[in-house]
Amino acid sequence: MRRCASNKLTRRHGLLCCIELFKALSDPTRIRIAALLAQNGTLCVCNLAVALDISEYNISRHLTKLKSAGVVLSERRGQWMYYSLAKPGNAVERSIQRCLKTCFQSDETIIADQNRLSDVRCGQPKRKKQ
Repeated sequence: MRRCASNKLTRRHGLLCCIELFKALSDPTRIRIAALLAQNGTLCVCNLAVALDISEYNISRHLTKLKSAGVVLSERRGQWMYYSLAKPGNAVERSIQRCLKTCFQSDETIIADQNRLSDVRCGQPKRKKQ
């Protein structure tokens, strides 16, 4: 079991762990990252950087906070780091992940992020057909 970043309790139990979850999601960039992961599954850091139009360094910093709160999981594949949402461990996490997947589908910012995401492949923009 993963542990809550702020104490020795498992992340599945306790108010303190829910507080860490909400703190991690309290930043607009981290909400955008979590929404893209909820809607698209596993994504590479470079894909997230292009989709959100911010540097890989800044994306990595936000992902570190999400990972320490137990929101995301990471996996190295060669030179690339891939991230996905962690399996929800309780009803609060399940509800949040459901909302991330569905509640932001009509949000203009998330739609723009999705459009940029559909035009990239590991840091390389797809070539537009002429």
